[in-house]
Amino acid sequence: RFWFDRGVAGFRIDVAHGLYKDAELRDNPPLSSEDPLAGRFGQQMTYSANRPETHGVFRDWRKAAESYRPPRLLLGETWVRDLSELASYYGRDDELQLAFNFPFVFARFAAQDLSGVVGATLARLPAGACPVWTASNHDVGRFPTRWCGGDERKIRLALMVLAMLPGTIVLYYGDEIGMTDVRVPVELRRDHMSRQGTGWDGSRDRGRTPMQWDASPSAGFTAEGVTPWLPVGDAVACNVAAQRDDPASVLGFCRSLLALRRAEFRGTIVPYDLLRAEGGIWAYRVGHLTVQVNLSDQPATLPVPAREILLSTAEESPLGAWQGVIART
Repeated sequence: RFWFDRGVAGFRIDVAHGLYKDAELRDNPPLSSEDPLAGRFGQQMTYSANRPETHGVFRDWRKAAESYRPPRLLLGETWVRDLSELASYYGRDDELQLAFNFPFVFARFAAQDLSGVVGATLARLPAGACPVWTASNHDVGRFPTRWCGGDERKIRLALMVLAMLPGTIVLYYGDEIGMTDVRVPVELRRDHMSRQGTGWDGSRDRGRTPMQWDASPSAGFTAEGVTPWLPVGDAVACNVAAQRDDPASVLGFCRSLLALRRAEFRGTIVPYDLLRAEGGIWAYRVGHLTVQVNLSDQPATLPVPAREILLSTAEESPLGAWQGVIART
């Protein structure tokens, strides 16, 4: 209430699934899977996370949040694998209003994988609950690297998918310009927990480097001559100033996506329907729009004829590799 009274709109609750530990302090069983959502530090988080007492805390916090006008927001970092467990953090519309979907974050950038998570999520969430879609954060790094390997075609397609799903999207700083992870030398890393890490849980500093505002040596993040906490990435190749006034840039494309989303969804959770498609095509209807994206290296024929195209990355027909279209249904 201290911060709510001062006008804070809400909180992102870190490790929301881990507020309570087992009252008997029982040992977690060993981790036998490399699935990042199965556990951490060699342990399954059986007794140190997802405890039933956590839900009582969120119900109390939700009552406090709802006592303000407008109501305050509770967004949870719910690092869970099971989508039914994710749904439980919404309660009966009396716990979190929003819960991060990590099975989506860790899905392969492939049609079957992403559409499978989306469909299963929407099937399990309570009626009226708002799903949350994101693909980058300070722990797992940036989707332009993890999903897209720096390929601008794939970055635009990922932004299209994120913007055209029902619910809420969360963009991590730099996603809107296609900013990639930065290789931070060990001697310059600051995050002690992941300093020596490799793989998906490598140094978290790779996704925490300064925002690239311009092409200067400091990327416009600090005054010239001031050494930032972490080194700057390739700001010459990717920065806000170079993209701001270019409608053909990644930033321009992201702005167009968000404008279309606002105009069509109007702040509501619109219906989602998966359409029949083959190969690497993911096709679905969302509200009054049809989205078709080719998440493969092969050209493909659109499963649904696109009449009034509203936004597209495609330069040719059939739909080229790593291209997508949004059309009026």
